[in-house]
Amino acid sequence: MAEEEKEKKEKKEGGSKLILILVLMQGITLIALLGLGAFVFLNMKKLKTPPVATVATNANMPAQKEEKKEKEVAKVKKGEEVICELEPFIVNLMDENGRRYLRVKMSLVLSSKQAEDEVKKKTPEIRDAILMTLSGKRFADIATLEGKMRLRDEIKENVDKILLSGKVIQVYFTEFVVQ
Repeated sequence: MAEEEKEKKEKKEGGSKLILILVLMQGITLIALLGLGAFVFLNMKKLKTPPVATVATNANMPAQKEEKKEKEVAKVKKGEEVICELEPFIVNLMDENGRRYLRVKMSLVLSSKQAEDEVKKKTPEIRDAILMTLSGKRFADIATLEGKMRLRDEIKENVDKILLSGKVIQVYFTEFVVQ
């Protein structure tokens, strides 16, 4: 009988050791997960980098873009070009907390007078397309000269999609302020 009681005590002590080990393992796992969460949260700025694949793809195509631009510009006679100045755009950038904003004033060089008339008629649609393009940008996207040139090309393409009677030859930024 004494042996049976001794075995029961050993089983109880072994069970309590197992429970203690399990609780400690859960505590360590919880602390590790909290530490990982804090690390990710505090380093969110460093993790938000522009996609490398997009930049690399665009870097390989400048020669093709230049040839296409030259062909478009060659088709339009110098006397037919019309410059259309747009009202300023002020948008919040997609940076964290939305604390940065962009103020841009631009002029469009159009292929003809008919294109200018169409821009005036479709001003709300064109402004909407440009606003959506601008508000989808981060400071890192437009901080460099290359980023501004990509933005210029993107605006040109978006406005060209709207115009039926002409083309945008060039987009000029006459003001470009980020705060």
